[in-house]
Amino acid sequence: MKAINKSLVITIISAIFFTIIFIAIVALIVRKVVIEESIYNTYQDQKFMIDLNPKISKTLDKLSDIEGLNSSYSHINITNNNKNKRKYQILLTPINSDEKDIRVSLSNTLIKDLSSFDKNNNNYILGEFSLESGYSNIHQIRSWQKKDSNIDKIEINFKVKVNILKE
Repeated sequence: MKAINKSLVITIISAIFFTIIFIAIVALIVRKVVIEESIYNTYQDQKFMIDLNPKISKTLDKLSDIEGLNSSYSHINITNNNKNKRKYQILLTPINSDEKDIRVSLSNTLIKDLSSFDKNNNNYILGEFSLESGYSNIHQIRSWQKKDSNIDKIEINFKVKVNILKE
Protein backbone atom coordinates (compact mmCIF):
# COMPACT_ATOMS: atom_id res chain seq x y z
CA MET A 1 0.00 0.00 0.00
CA LYS A 2 2.83 2.41 0.91
CA ALA A 3 4.56 1.60 -2.40
CA ILE A 4 1.38 2.47 -4.35
CA ASN A 5 0.89 5.74 -2.44
CA LYS A 6 4.56 6.69 -2.91
CA SER A 7 4.33 5.91 -6.64
CA LEU A 8 1.10 7.92 -6.94
CA VAL A 9 2.62 10.92 -5.14
CA ILE A 10 5.69 10.83 -7.41
CA THR A 11 3.45 10.64 -10.49
CA ILE A 12 1.33 13.59 -9.33
CA ILE A 13 4.39 15.70 -8.45
CA SER A 14 5.97 14.89 -11.84
CA ALA A 15 2.75 15.83 -13.66
CA ILE A 16 2.52 19.13 -11.76
CA PHE A 17 6.20 19.87 -12.44
CA PHE A 18 5.88 19.21 -16.19
CA THR A 19 2.63 21.20 -16.36
CA ILE A 20 4.34 24.19 -14.73
CA ILE A 21 7.29 23.90 -17.13
CA PHE A 22 4.91 23.65 -20.11
CA ILE A 23 2.90 26.71 -18.99
CA ALA A 24 6.12 28.69 -18.46
CA ILE A 25 7.37 27.85 -21.97
CA VAL A 26 4.04 28.74 -23.56
CA ALA A 27 3.95 32.02 -21.59
CA LEU A 28 7.47 32.92 -22.78
CA ILE A 29 6.56 32.21 -26.41
CA VAL A 30 3.34 34.24 -26.20
CA ARG A 31 5.18 37.09 -24.45
CA LYS A 32 7.88 37.14 -27.14
CA VAL A 33 5.30 37.25 -29.96
CA VAL A 34 3.18 39.94 -28.28
CA ILE A 35 6.21 42.09 -27.46
CA GLU A 36 7.67 41.79 -30.97
CA GLU A 37 4.31 42.68 -32.52
CA SER A 38 3.85 45.73 -30.32
CA ILE A 39 7.36 47.21 -30.26
CA TYR A 40 7.14 50.76 -31.45
CA ASN A 41 10.00 53.19 -31.49
CA THR A 42 9.38 56.82 -30.77
CA TYR A 43 12.09 59.24 -31.72
CA GLN A 44 12.56 62.84 -32.71
CA ASP A 45 14.18 63.95 -35.96
CA GLN A 46 14.41 67.65 -36.81
CA LYS A 47 11.49 68.43 -34.46
CA PHE A 48 9.35 65.68 -35.97
CA MET A 49 8.05 63.16 -33.42
CA ILE A 50 7.95 59.79 -35.17
CA ASP A 51 6.24 56.73 -33.71
CA LEU A 52 6.59 53.54 -35.75
CA ASN A 53 7.19 49.83 -35.68
CA PRO A 54 10.53 49.77 -37.50
CA LYS A 55 10.26 46.17 -38.72
CA ILE A 56 7.64 44.34 -40.74
CA SER A 57 8.17 40.60 -40.71
CA LYS A 58 5.43 38.17 -41.68
CA THR A 59 4.20 35.52 -44.06
CA LEU A 60 2.06 37.10 -46.74
CA ASP A 61 -1.35 35.69 -47.56
CA LYS A 62 -2.61 35.49 -51.14
CA LEU A 63 -5.32 38.14 -51.16
CA SER A 64 -7.31 40.29 -53.51
CA ASP A 65 -6.78 44.03 -53.13
CA ILE A 66 -10.06 44.36 -51.22
CA GLU A 67 -9.04 41.58 -48.84
CA GLY A 68 -5.57 43.15 -48.53
CA LEU A 69 -7.09 46.42 -47.37
CA ASN A 70 -8.69 44.50 -44.50
CA SER A 71 -5.45 42.77 -43.46
CA SER A 72 -3.23 43.69 -40.52
CA TYR A 73 -1.01 46.75 -40.82
CA SER A 74 1.92 48.62 -39.34
CA HIS A 75 1.34 52.23 -38.47
CA ILE A 76 3.43 55.36 -38.49
CA ASN A 77 2.43 58.44 -36.51
CA ILE A 78 4.27 61.66 -37.36
CA THR A 79 3.88 65.01 -35.59
CA ASN A 80 5.47 68.21 -36.90
CA ASN A 81 6.78 70.31 -34.00
CA ASN A 82 8.56 72.73 -36.33
CA LYS A 83 7.38 76.29 -36.88
CA ASN A 84 6.97 75.67 -40.60
CA LYS A 85 5.40 73.13 -42.93
CA ARG A 86 7.85 70.27 -43.63
CA LYS A 87 8.14 67.40 -46.09
CA TYR A 88 9.03 63.79 -45.42
CA GLN A 89 9.19 60.42 -47.17
CA ILE A 90 8.13 56.99 -45.99
CA LEU A 91 10.65 54.34 -47.01
CA LEU A 92 10.48 50.55 -47.01
CA THR A 93 13.82 48.71 -47.07
CA PRO A 94 13.84 45.00 -47.87
CA ILE A 95 16.00 42.96 -45.53
CA ASN A 96 15.47 39.64 -47.26
CA SER A 97 12.45 38.94 -49.35
CA ASP A 98 11.23 37.89 -52.73
CA GLU A 99 9.86 41.23 -53.88
CA LYS A 100 7.88 39.84 -56.79
CA ASP A 101 4.14 39.49 -56.44
CA ILE A 102 3.96 41.74 -53.35
CA ARG A 103 1.20 44.35 -53.15
CA VAL A 104 1.48 47.31 -50.78
CA SER A 105 -1.09 49.79 -49.53
CA LEU A 106 -0.25 53.04 -47.81
CA SER A 107 -3.02 54.63 -45.74
CA ASN A 108 -5.73 52.76 -47.70
CA THR A 109 -5.39 55.21 -50.61
CA LEU A 110 -2.46 53.86 -52.59
CA ILE A 111 -2.29 50.25 -53.77
CA LYS A 112 0.61 49.19 -56.00
CA ASP A 113 2.98 46.37 -56.73
CA LEU A 114 6.05 46.83 -54.53
CA SER A 115 8.31 46.78 -57.58
CA SER A 116 6.47 49.76 -59.12
CA PHE A 117 7.45 52.16 -56.32
CA ASP A 118 10.47 54.37 -56.98
CA LYS A 119 13.62 53.00 -55.42
CA ASN A 120 16.61 54.92 -54.06
CA ASN A 121 19.60 53.30 -52.29
CA ASN A 122 17.72 50.00 -51.82
CA ASN A 123 14.77 51.89 -50.28
CA TYR A 124 11.32 51.83 -51.81
CA ILE A 125 9.83 55.31 -51.56
CA LEU A 126 6.20 54.66 -50.59
CA GLY A 127 5.32 58.31 -50.64
CA GLU A 128 6.32 61.90 -50.06
CA PHE A 129 4.14 64.02 -47.82
CA SER A 130 4.00 67.48 -46.29
CA LEU A 131 2.83 68.31 -42.82
CA GLU A 132 1.79 71.67 -41.42
CA SER A 133 3.32 72.90 -38.15
CA GLY A 134 1.60 71.45 -35.09
CA TYR A 135 -0.25 68.71 -36.99
CA SER A 136 0.07 64.92 -37.12
CA ASN A 137 -0.35 62.29 -39.83
CA ILE A 138 -1.04 58.62 -39.26
CA HIS A 139 -0.08 56.24 -42.06
CA GLN A 140 -0.89 52.53 -42.32
CA ILE A 141 1.28 50.13 -44.31
CA ARG A 142 -0.32 46.89 -45.44
CA SER A 143 1.28 44.19 -47.56
CA TRP A 144 -0.04 41.00 -49.12
CA GLN A 145 0.72 38.57 -51.90
CA LYS A 146 -1.11 38.88 -55.21
CA LYS A 147 -4.02 36.47 -55.30
CA ASP A 148 -2.94 35.09 -58.71
CA SER A 149 0.71 34.67 -57.70
CA ASN A 150 2.52 31.49 -58.76
CA ILE A 151 4.67 31.55 -55.62
CA ASP A 152 3.39 29.36 -52.79
CA LYS A 153 4.48 31.48 -49.85
CA ILE A 154 6.37 34.75 -49.43
CA GLU A 155 8.11 35.62 -46.18
CA ILE A 156 8.90 39.33 -45.94
CA ASN A 157 11.26 41.29 -43.75
CA PHE A 158 11.28 45.06 -44.16
CA LYS A 159 12.56 48.02 -42.23
CA VAL A 160 10.30 51.07 -42.17
CA LYS A 161 11.95 54.49 -42.16
CA VAL A 162 10.89 58.12 -42.27
CA ASN A 163 13.19 60.48 -44.15
CA ILE A 164 12.80 64.16 -43.27
CA LEU A 165 13.51 66.22 -46.38
CA LYS A 166 15.62 69.35 -46.40
CA GLU A 167 13.71 72.59 -46.82
